[in-house]
Amino acid sequence: MLVTQILIARNLSQQFRSFKGITNATTTTNGNQAPSFHIVARNRVLKLMLTVIIIYIVCWTPAQIAYLGYSLGWVPLSYLNSPIHSLLTVFGFYNSCANPIIYAARYPEFRNALKEMFTCKSAKNTPLFEKMDTPNTSSNISTSKADIYSV
Repeated sequence: MLVTQILIARNLSQQFRSFKGITNATTTTNGNQAPSFHIVARNRVLKLMLTVIIIYIVCWTPAQIAYLGYSLGWVPLSYLNSPIHSLLTVFGFYNSCANPIIYAARYPEFRNALKEMFTCKSAKNTPLFEKMDTPNTSSNISTSKADIYSV
């Protein structure tokens, strides 16, 4: 996980170089050109990735160091299934719960989407998993269960 997240951040940094000179047509209050939307978005993603990586390291490093010590014989055999082992494992698993919290803290759109999902509200006030009519479907095409299973 750590390697893939570092590779993503590195790739975004390399892409930044291609957008470095691009600015918006608008001028800021101090007379400078506003940065391009791509640069602003890249900065937001890099900050988010940095936060995710730091939380990942904080959550998993203690458990992994303790397990390495156990494997090398530095930590006594009584460590396995001890309360500290359980605590470090749960702390590592907490990382899975941390990402939605990070996204909710950083993005109002994510908070709104979660709220709509849990309250079964969407743009058309329909439940999340209810079948919705799409405007691109033709009214002369009908498919029954028998048609689907006969193939």
